Amino acid sequence: MKWSLVVEGGGRPLGVVVASANTNDHFLLEETLSKRVVKEGEGMKVHLCLDLGYDNKRGREAGEKAGFTLHIRRCGKEVEFSAGDAGRQGKRSRRYVVERCHAWLRRCRSLLVRWERKLQNYKGLLELACALLWYRAWKNATL
Repeated sequence: MKWSLVVEGGGRPLGVVVASANTNDHFLLEETLSKRVVKEGEGMKVHLCLDLGYDNKRGREAGEKAGFTLHIRRCGKEVEFSAGDAGRQGKRSRRYVVERCHAWLRRCRSLLVRWERKLQNYKGLLELACALLWYRAWKNATL
C-alpha cells in the first residue's frame, strides 16, 4: 500500500489517499489535493512544496488547478542560496515534515500491516489515525 499525504506546516495531515504500491506519485497528486479536509481562507497564500518526482506537466497542472503557489525542485538544478539565506529554511526543501507525519502514522499498530481485506476499512483506520494526531496536537496546545 502507498499513502499519499498532504500536510500543513507543522506536519499534521490535511488529506490522505491510499493506492497500490506500484502507482507513481504524480498520478495521485490531484486526488490527494482534492481530499483536503481544511481549505484555505480568502486572501490566504497557500504554498505547495513538492520534490523532484512531481517535476512534470501533470504535477504542475494539478498544483495550479488546486490554486497553490508551487515550489517544485526542477530536474538537474541544485538549490541556490544567497548570502542572506545562510541558516534559513525559507528556500530549502521541507520533506522532513511529510516524513515526520508518516512516522507518526506508522506508530499505529493497525496500520503497520494491512490485516483488513476491504480497502474502505483500511482507509477508515488511516483517517482515524489522522484525526487522532490532530486531537493530540489540540490537547497539547490547550494544556
